[in-house]
Amino acid sequence: MDLLKEGDQGTTQSTTEKTTEKTTEKTTKKTTEGAIVGTIAESIVESIVENLSTMQARIVKILWRNPYATAKSVSEEVGIAPRNVQEHFRKLQAQGIIRRIGGDFGGHWEIIE
Repeated sequence: MDLLKEGDQGTTQSTTEKTTEKTTEKTTKKTTEGAIVGTIAESIVESIVENLSTMQARIVKILWRNPYATAKSVSEEVGIAPRNVQEHFRKLQAQGIIRRIGGDFGGHWEIIE
């Protein structure tokens, strides 16, 4: 049983096309804005790390990509002991480059701009 009349089908198709067009416009705008923000953030991180040791720069970039990273996960990625990563965290905090928001469990790292 066909519930839509011929005129209703045209209206439905027109509405669907308009909705699709609006959704595409919004998605394109968000994607473009996200890319711009990502590029700006990346530039900021690059300017922050240019005066750091290679290891500290790697750690900051990891924390930028994953603010919830732990000393253990960072140590596995950079290839040094978790205790040494903790020492780098301490030094980066003392330099005002990073700060811890929240506790050891459930907290996250923030890169200070």
